[in-house]
Amino acid sequence: MKQKPTMADVALYAGVSPTTAARVLHGNGYVSDANREKVLKAAADLEYHPNIQARSLRYSRSFLIGVVLSSAVRNPFFARISHAIRLQANAAGLSILNFNHNYDRATEVDGLRRLLDHRVEAVILCHSFEIGNLAPIQKAGIP
Repeated sequence: MKQKPTMADVALYAGVSPTTAARVLHGNGYVSDANREKVLKAAADLEYHPNIQARSLRYSRSFLIGVVLSSAVRNPFFARISHAIRLQANAAGLSILNFNHNYDRATEVDGLRRLLDHRVEAVILCHSFEIGNLAPIQKAGIP
C-alpha cells in the first residue's frame, strides 16, 4: 500500500520549510506568492490531503457537528436542511455527522451515542423522536 504524503513531504517537494507549507495549507500567516504556488503545486502533484484525525488530536477538537433528523428519505425537507448545514459547516472548516432516527427510539438513542463517541462539538436537532433521549448530550455539556 502506498504511503500517504505528509505535510513534510509537501514541504520537501516544494523546496520550502515545513512551517511555510503549513502556513499555505492552513491558510494562515504570510507566505510569498511564489512559495504559495510551489506549495500548492507540490500538494496537487503529491495528491496531499490533510489528516483530520491528527488535527483533531493536536487541537483536542473533533471539528464535527452532529445533526439529528427524523427521515431525510421520507421527507426531503430534512435533506435540504442537512445540505444547508453542511455548506455552512464546510465554510467554517467543520464537518457534520448526521443520522436519521426514522421515528424509532432505539435508532435515536444509538445515533446520539455515536455522536458522543465521535466527540461532536455541537448538536443541531432538526427533529427528535423523544426529547428525553437527548439527556446524555445535555449531561455532556454539548451545545
